[in-house]
Amino acid sequence: MENESKIIMITGATSGIGVAVIREFLSLYSGCYFILVSRNRKRMRERIESDSDIKDRIRYEIVETDLCDLHKSEEILEPRIREKGRVDILVNVAGGFISKPFVETEAEDFYQLVMSNMFTVFVSCRTVLPFMLNQRFGSIVNVGSVLGLRSLRDTRCSVYGSVKSAVVHLTRLLSVEYGGYNIRVNCVCPGILNPVEGAGEGSYEAYRKLNGMNHYLGEQPLKWFGSSSDVAKAIVFLAGEQSGWTTGEIMCVDGGTGL
Repeated sequence: MENESKIIMITGATSGIGVAVIREFLSLYSGCYFILVSRNRKRMRERIESDSDIKDRIRYEIVETDLCDLHKSEEILEPRIREKGRVDILVNVAGGFISKPFVETEAEDFYQLVMSNMFTVFVSCRTVLPFMLNQRFGSIVNVGSVLGLRSLRDTRCSVYGSVKSAVVHLTRLLSVEYGGYNIRVNCVCPGILNPVEGAGEGSYEAYRKLNGMNHYLGEQPLKWFGSSSDVAKAIVFLAGEQSGWTTGEIMCVDGGTGL
């Protein structure tokens, strides 16, 4: 299906990684149709219209829903997928981040991290997998984190890392459970990305973010921060036919931090 129209569903599509994934798919595949899942339709549309690499090439629809609401999301998403007839690729980017010392982490923080990072993957996979089972093919790529594989000094992310490790393990379990149906499930685990993405170059905000993060490079073999584009390239590789005999793979895109 390299040159055929692919139907691609992306959750968390408004995020930097989400937009980078759209851009990367468009650079490799002609005729893609995107189902973009976002909590904010207006912001999603603005992200598309403001990106010259995307706006004149993309065919898409925006599904506005909060994946933390299982029944509402299923009621909204299922008819849209049924109308298209199939989903070839599901990319789960949706997530959330909270950094606190463990003893200062409130129950509400824990709940938010589980819902935004793990439950959203559960909802999207549960919604899409019946269609993939019916068509007997599909590719799912989840986004984990290097913090779900190892601890990094001074990150204060014990709960976040634990939740992302659950995403990693769910990826492996689903790859085994559904491999016999020609459904591949893989995971990309980003490291610490460029903290000034989205901040104006040379701005005080950019300087403050970069100055506060540079010490992490000391533990990283490659001495520069990655970008959303680096992560997107790995996601699209695992999603497509280039990795057609790969499933259950946990790919770190982290400059070597996880070594």
